[in-house]
Amino acid sequence: MGILFSLIALESGSVWNSALVHGVWNLAVVGGIWQIGTAANPEAIFSFVLDNTSFWISGGEFGIEASVLSVGIYLAFSVLAALRMKKKAAV
Repeated sequence: MGILFSLIALESGSVWNSALVHGVWNLAVVGGIWQIGTAANPEAIFSFVLDNTSFWISGGEFGIEASVLSVGIYLAFSVLAALRMKKKAAV
């Protein structure tokens, strides 16, 4: 996730855009707008309960953002963003 935030700052030219994205993410996940995990959260507006309790799929007690699936998605978006930035710089 840190790499993705760094790429946002590099592309936009401002660390404040990364701070804004991070704030929106925290508001949504920590603030209780949505929750994805192995147990329901009655305070969340949108709650999705995973049937699989494997740490690799669910992220365990930390949450879905620590799962291998999420880390793979973060990595894929980071690579795509870096390639896009490289292509843009070459033009």
